[in-house]
Amino acid sequence: MFSGELAVLGALERKVLRIGIWMIYHANFLRQDCNGLKAGGNQASCASMVSLMTALYFRLLPPEDRVAVKPRASPVFHAIRYLLGNQSRDNLLNFRGFGGARSYPGRTRDRDDVDFSTGSVGLGAGITAFASMVRDFARARPDRRAANRPGGRMVALMGDAEMDEGNVFEAMREGWKHDLRRCWWIVDYNRQSLDGIVVEGLSPRLKDIFGAFDWDVVEIKYGALQRAAFSEPGGEALRRWIDQCPNATYSALLFKGGQAWREKLESDLGQEVAPVLSTRDDLALSELVANLGGHCMETLCETFQCIGHDRPTAFVPDSVKGWRHLSQPSPKNWRSPWNGLSTTCNVTAMPQRASARGCATRPVVRFIFACLRAGSSSRSYARAPSFAKASSMVHTGGANPDPAVIW
Repeated sequence: MFSGELAVLGALERKVLRIGIWMIYHANFLRQDCNGLKAGGNQASCASMVSLMTALYFRLLPPEDRVAVKPRASPVFHAIRYLLGNQSRDNLLNFRGFGGARSYPGRTRDRDDVDFSTGSVGLGAGITAFASMVRDFARARPDRRAANRPGGRMVALMGDAEMDEGNVFEAMREGWKHDLRRCWWIVDYNRQSLDGIVVEGLSPRLKDIFGAFDWDVVEIKYGALQRAAFSEPGGEALRRWIDQCPNATYSALLFKGGQAWREKLESDLGQEVAPVLSTRDDLALSELVANLGGHCMETLCETFQCIGHDRPTAFVPDSVKGWRHLSQPSPKNWRSPWNGLSTTCNVTAMPQRASARGCATRPVVRFIFACLRAGSSSRSYARAPSFAKASSMVHTGGANPDPAVIW
């Protein structure tokens, strides 16, 4: 990928994040509600998936692929479909309301082309495995028109806590028995769930579990910034420390910010990591340690594009719950009865945390989508009109969340 594509995808990513966060905020704090009950919605869980879903929907997935979106990521899905012209603004403003966009993607009541209903945790993963086997059965029959159609992948976007569900393992076993093909499961490893911090050592266990049923496992742990830092003097010590850091500690440091990272790394590693720290201020250090694979557009696109076989594959991207949100990654993301919902104050401050706000209109986004999906090159990007360049899609300054900018 060239830098222009990455810049455009980054701008789309920020646009999707802002719309998804605003939908939940509007439903809980702005929309008139006679009974006074909260609408709910987990902004932090949405944020951990925004990079991944932006890469998949705007750049990577061909039309024949089908996707089961994890329930908590439905605002991100609806935001993407809105930008592509398949969802209405009224439905987004009525999120979790009667007749509006549904809290969990559903085929019966959502109007934005949902592939699989995923209202119950764990079912999205299972349905993709069985759908893949049914598709292969249909294609194997020459008397069926399906035999001549391109065979797409069945993709499940799932949270790390969904690996606690028994039906997930039943689906893996059935897939092993019947030679499952062209099925991807993408496990969002954000370290937090509604039950608490994810237990230590889950990621290596996932390798063993998937490997037992002949799945390929691809870890997407480090972003491009981290990989570059690891090659610097002191970088190998930083890598070892990241690999050994407990989930609870990593989450707490991400929430506290750059100064806390500096103090902790100096305390634990001393002069070993001094060359890395000396060349970065606190903001750059925060960006470095938060540059996990699940939020690095370059890493995500390169990883998915490298898969050229049809074997079932599990991807485990490391991510941050509440990424680029003021709750990143606060314990309230899972312990509070409000699940980390934004208040008026921290929604107003969100553009400063995100550093930019997407301003592309829906026609511009659809034009960019067509360019990206056509396999645009640096030459085609250079020929694109100025309104479609990344520089015209973002701006900084002004912290007020202007609805005209959001949409």
